[in-house]
Amino acid sequence: MAAALGLDPFTFGRRFKLGTGMTPHQYVIRCRIRRAMRLLARGELTLAEIALEVGCACQSHLTTLFRKHLGTTPGAFRESASEGEQPAGHGQRRRAESTNYEKQTKRNIPQVQTR
Repeated sequence: MAAALGLDPFTFGRRFKLGTGMTPHQYVIRCRIRRAMRLLARGELTLAEIALEVGCACQSHLTTLFRKHLGTTPGAFRESASEGEQPAGHGQRRRAESTNYEKQTKRNIPQVQTR
């Protein structure tokens, strides 16, 4: 990407992160996961075919990415998508982060003593 714009990789990466809030690699991973989610919802390809289609080296690499970023596996995502439910893992990380934030906030709130 940097070469196509005539920039050295470091400058490109720095500017990309300033503009998007994520590194180029994080952006590519995000695109791969989103594409995999669409392909899984369609249900036409095997998990291994989807992994190769989105640029993962193998099915286990796709599974690792799904677990890390969505908190679920591609197979579980496909099952929930085919049942018309909200896919497993969707929003799960945000809820966990919110809960952790609330716990942390409660610990940091000074307690007012009344007499």
